[in-house]
Amino acid sequence: MDQGRAVLWPLHLARLTTSAQILGLPLPDRLPSHLDVVAAASGVAGVAAVRLTADSAGIRLAARPVPPAGDGWRVCAGPHGRVLHALLAHKTTARAEHEAAAAHACLRECQEALWVDPTGRLTEGTITNLFIYRRGRVLTPAATCGLLPGIARGRLLAAGRLAGQPVEEAEVYPADLAAADEAFVTNAVRGAIPILAWEGMPLRRGTLWQAAVRVIFAGGG
Repeated sequence: MDQGRAVLWPLHLARLTTSAQILGLPLPDRLPSHLDVVAAASGVAGVAAVRLTADSAGIRLAARPVPPAGDGWRVCAGPHGRVLHALLAHKTTARAEHEAAAAHACLRECQEALWVDPTGRLTEGTITNLFIYRRGRVLTPAATCGLLPGIARGRLLAAGRLAGQPVEEAEVYPADLAAADEAFVTNAVRGAIPILAWEGMPLRRGTLWQAAVRVIFAGGG
């Protein structure tokens, strides 16, 4: 939410509706509109994140300010491996594992932690999806690895190319990230954030993340 625009809101509603159908959660006939989101964020200065929660008690909107991302983020591995399960593909309130990983990252003076699955593949961050640029391709961990396919991630995959480079799903390992020409993480609030370091090792801060922001928010409103 920025400058009175609920960017990408229809896509968030579509994801909510799909997940509710799969999980058997009833939704009201009327879902929050763009104007409802603007009203919820009216008391927040600058960029706001508006959270839509749907449960047995109904639907609620809550807004919070989004702190600046700075020049980029330092990223580490999560505190433990993560096992694949069906709920990973849905945005739910079951976030204790993510919150523990975020706290682990903070202790390591990082801004994000990336999960590694039992086979050693990188999957996602606690609030982000991962992209790396290597050997002329922009790669993001495949949904089959066990992750929430974020709105921003979906926008980049749907575009198919980023600054002329193909955008594809792939199996991404820690060694791929360490050897990347550039890497960034995405979410629908901030767009894209460059990764400055992985596990303490500096990474090159390129410009593809800036192109990613433009693609993610193109036509948003």
